[in-house]
Amino acid sequence: MRSGHLTTFVRSTLLPSDLTAAEFDALAPDDARWRPAAGELFSRHGHHGEPRRLGGTALVYALGGAVLKLLPPVWAASCDAEVAVLERVHGRLGVPSPELLAVGSLEGWRYFLARELQGRALDAVWPSFDCAARERASRQAGELLARLHAVPPPEHPQLTPPGGWRAFLTANARGAVDLQRARGLGGTDLAWLEAALPTLLPAALRVCDKTPALLHTELGPGHLLAREDGSLCGVLDFGDALVGPPDYDLVAAGLFVARGDPSLFRALAEASGCAVDREALLALTALHRYAHLPWYLRETGIASVEALAGVFM
Repeated sequence: MRSGHLTTFVRSTLLPSDLTAAEFDALAPDDARWRPAAGELFSRHGHHGEPRRLGGTALVYALGGAVLKLLPPVWAASCDAEVAVLERVHGRLGVPSPELLAVGSLEGWRYFLARELQGRALDAVWPSFDCAARERASRQAGELLARLHAVPPPEHPQLTPPGGWRAFLTANARGAVDLQRARGLGGTDLAWLEAALPTLLPAALRVCDKTPALLHTELGPGHLLAREDGSLCGVLDFGDALVGPPDYDLVAAGLFVARGDPSLFRALAEASGCAVDREALLALTALHRYAHLPWYLRETGIASVEALAGVFM
């Protein structure tokens, strides 16, 4: 850890120690349960006042120019991996990323404090952008990915899917139809997905032979900050970072930064330096760890899952 960071191990009775991941997910929205612990941690690191809750699936609070992320013991390894990535990428991406101020543990819960970034979420300002601003944001997102993929990845087991990328994608393919049915995908698209999987899986697997790179994996809603002219001024949330094929980062970027616009995607992909394999990218879209095909169709306005391939032109 770079000098200037604080590593603090403190004792408290503010947090439960035995939550499962499912139990935490159910309780996380109850701000009153977590706010006292957040306030205590801010106070112990010199930030006094009432913290404000930020979005996200984790417990994230802001106060006095700092952001606290607090995770239960079941997610301790994920927190440690995110800390390792934040340390590795700081100052190397061309736009600010969260600078660590403190890392510690509270009753077995992991947390870190980082300096709060300035700027508005890209999603919030996108509707006001003209064509030039949208192209600027897309191209700069690609440049960010190029820099990220050039950063030597830190060593952490949490940054590799269990069993490796081939096992990960194969398992995702086995569960893809049931998952998308549960998420509300329509019958025609479900039938297409089921019929296409024998072709999609090999297409996804062929990118596994590429030189692995450090990936954000979720360069999408709320994770990029931008100015009114479309220039990027921050990148957030490396909690889902992985080390793997660079193509995997183009899925979220194509759907949520380029917004499904092929011309914007071309600008982004060109700036990223990634060679575009349309078939592989459609496959990775369907087999992504957080694939939600009905949401993708709503977000992009594209009529079918098969037609999502048109994003990656």
